[in-house]
Amino acid sequence: MTLPPDDTASAEGASTPNRSMAIACRFNRREDTGTKEWIFSSHDPVKQLPDIDKAILAIPQRPLQNRLLEDDFVAMPLTPAQLKHHRRWRVKERSRFHQYRLHLKILMQLNDGRHHLSLPARAFLKHLAWCCQEPYERHNLALPEHLARQISQQFQASLESLTQELTSPSFKRRVKESETLAKSRASSLRTWMRSAFRQAPYLLWVPIQLGYRNPRYADLAQTLKDRQTFLKNRRGNPLFNYLVGYVGKLHYFPEKGLVHDMIFLYDARYVQEGASLPQAFAQRWQDTTHYHGTTWTEGELLHPEAPRINGMWSLETEEDHQRLKHLIRYLSHYDTYLHYDMPPHTRTLVMSQRPGKKRTTKKKSASGLLAKRTREMSS
Repeated sequence: MTLPPDDTASAEGASTPNRSMAIACRFNRREDTGTKEWIFSSHDPVKQLPDIDKAILAIPQRPLQNRLLEDDFVAMPLTPAQLKHHRRWRVKERSRFHQYRLHLKILMQLNDGRHHLSLPARAFLKHLAWCCQEPYERHNLALPEHLARQISQQFQASLESLTQELTSPSFKRRVKESETLAKSRASSLRTWMRSAFRQAPYLLWVPIQLGYRNPRYADLAQTLKDRQTFLKNRRGNPLFNYLVGYVGKLHYFPEKGLVHDMIFLYDARYVQEGASLPQAFAQRWQDTTHYHGTTWTEGELLHPEAPRINGMWSLETEEDHQRLKHLIRYLSHYDTYLHYDMPPHTRTLVMSQRPGKKRTTKKKSASGLLAKRTREMSS
């Protein structure tokens, strides 16, 4: 993404960033994350969702010829006293039936929580969830041939019905609508970021995550109210001097519950306190939530896909451009795979007023003023 050049008028009279700013910039961008832990563990099933979605979307391209029993099951060796027609069959390793059952277990595990899976994942569950139910849930279950053949035929019928749904015009329309929403978010973020860099060629980014001490906190109405209170009454507060704006995204994490992923942008020509500002925001959140809340800084990133953004950006390097692309993609597309099941019209992505845009004040219409003067003259 190429942003327009900085507005020279906005930088007029500003001092040139000094040597200490450049040093702080490099220091804040250390990539030594080997000892850091994500809020999602390295084995969290959420990390497998993008690959599962790709596998589901590839199903219509795979052949759907009549399946043989040997495609999904392998015959077990006969015992000395066992007749051939009493042979037992078990699920074949690396078969599609086996692989899709692994996908289903992950999706069902996440679906049991308060999550909202992607459209392909929900269709996959609807047509194939029976594969992980009785009597098929055990991996090495030995089945008689007639039952194994029945399962194989049912599996093919489910794949055919799933393919029919994935390729239907109504399903494609719903997918396009969800993609359009993500593109709309990304477009809004790009416009907002352009305005921010016009206001200040150097921006100090202060990320902080606002959550709660209660594990898996899920009171949506209260956390939205707390966020509103946290962001109110900024005018006249020294904490927000030279604040260019803020961006926030509401996420739900299996281990942490509802979390506001907030990013505050300051004019770095005047504000460079990247270490003390998060502490001040943490105290403000504690006061807002009456000490029921807690915060995380970049030492404990929310997700492996979350970009490292602490420090100063100027868009003078390709690195900064790539980081900004990553940030916009993360904020606009993250919940494509998994997000908290929220009521309709809940705003998960919030932005302050576009930097540089003046607040509009309501003025009385000319007809209203004329009516007022008429009343005064008549009295």
